[in-house]
Amino acid sequence: MKKIIILLVLFLCSCGASTTGILSDIVVGELPSDSNIELEQDIDFQEFIVNEDLNVHKKDSGQIDSEEQSEIEVEDLSIDNSEVSCESNCSPDERKCVSGQEYQYCFEVASDCWQWTEIQECHPDKYCEDGICKLHCNIECLDDFCDENCDLWQFCDESGICQDKSCDLWQTDFITMEADYFSDLTLTADGGCVAVGFVGPGATLEHDFFVAKLDELGEVLWTVITGDEGSMEWAESVKEVFGGGYVVAGYAQQPDSVLFDAWILQLDPDNGSIVWSEKFGGAGNDRVYDVVQTDDGKFTAVGYSTTDSAGGKDFWVLRLSQFGELEWEKKYGGSAEDWGTSIDQVFGPGLVSDGFILSGYTQDIIENIQTAKVLKLDNSGELVWEKSFSGGTKNEVHKVIQSFDGGLVFTGIIQLDPAEQWQGWIFKLSYEGDLLWEQVLGGSEIDLFHSIQQTEDTGYIAVGDTWSMGAGMSDVWLVKLFNDGEVEWQKTFGGTDMENGMAVAQTETLGFVVAGNVYPNNGFADAFVVKLDHNGEVCDE
Repeated sequence: MKKIIILLVLFLCSCGASTTGILSDIVVGELPSDSNIELEQDIDFQEFIVNEDLNVHKKDSGQIDSEEQSEIEVEDLSIDNSEVSCESNCSPDERKCVSGQEYQYCFEVASDCWQWTEIQECHPDKYCEDGICKLHCNIECLDDFCDENCDLWQFCDESGICQDKSCDLWQTDFITMEADYFSDLTLTADGGCVAVGFVGPGATLEHDFFVAKLDELGEVLWTVITGDEGSMEWAESVKEVFGGGYVVAGYAQQPDSVLFDAWILQLDPDNGSIVWSEKFGGAGNDRVYDVVQTDDGKFTAVGYSTTDSAGGKDFWVLRLSQFGELEWEKKYGGSAEDWGTSIDQVFGPGLVSDGFILSGYTQDIIENIQTAKVLKLDNSGELVWEKSFSGGTKNEVHKVIQSFDGGLVFTGIIQLDPAEQWQGWIFKLSYEGDLLWEQVLGGSEIDLFHSIQQTEDTGYIAVGDTWSMGAGMSDVWLVKLFNDGEVEWQKTFGGTDMENGMAVAQTETLGFVVAGNVYPNNGFADAFVVKLDHNGEVCDE
């Protein structure tokens, strides 16, 4: 309902607009005694490492190309700074507090020459913090509810200053002699979260669905391990169900076969017991990678199918009742291989349910080229429009969401040149499918995004892996964007082993929860869930 209300407000406002050991204090939960999962506090992670030396490329429809720019004459307004005194400790836009109510800021007095201003005073009702005058939080607060004048992660102290609350960050690790892996995560109405993936022997593919429910402090409330003996099952997606419970989607190996069927089930919120469980597929290889519950209580899932496909694989969409019964299925594709990776229900102007947006990619096996695909469907699964995006040899979309203003935001990977490595890719389309902006982020090595969510401030938070930055082989990569796609900040964290970040969500206190995996020396994945603050960092204790 929150998404629906925000969508309505921003749709109305935008009508007519056109814009072309990670943690030092680890809280560890307990698993049921029969789960064969051990929890350990120490993982070979080092402190957060922030790296801002990234190549950032941004395109939008309003850019002037190089030929147009060369024809524009600009008057030289630079100032001769030969006789101006420049201060080396003064950098552009820097501000500092001189006292509790005094501040200075740095300004440009000549070309590449900066000086501090004279000392400025804040209003008597304000105080200086980080060079900015801020209102005391206890000014005009009613019934002593002064904390409401601070940010959600702060409280109002006796001096009327907003202070950060005590550290409530945590990390829960799932470490066994087997492989434990998380693919997805969702927040729950009780303030906790649910993470899903697989668990099983690292040396074989005998994996089972693995589901873990955590409370708001990272304590493990329950786990579920389910699957057929001797076969492989992998959970790819999880969502909270209206009224309680969780729907989990993935795929399960067919008996005595190397092929798979889609597997979707619903779990009870109190103990994780199975409410209903259904498998779907035919004689081919059939998998689902994402599921969403629609506003009518039903479910829609997306993946790929090779059963009676037009090519090697086709986009595959399943529509289920609230009890998991198949209502219809649709396939979309051509002679190439088409993979469906993510789905979201979309709402048109007036907040009317208007079908679905699908993401994925098409792979040309002969040419070895992958092209990103976006499909818009109506409520019956009929194709409304289709878009393809290619800018090199590899374009994959891993996640799609509808933004608060009705737009469509995607993330994944892009390879602009065969001689270059993969880079993280984020782009936004209008509701009609027109490109509004895109970002290509990364360094000289492999970098990619797995997931993205919109944040309370209408910006975005994306998570993935980076080999270009960090402490070890690959590290978790967290990037915060403004609403227009510009980078606000980016962080990496991890140790000397290989880590990846698979899913991220923003909490009610505006912090972030990340699910990911670390590959220690034995090479088998160990899953983890970590809680970060509003800046994607560990707080000081």
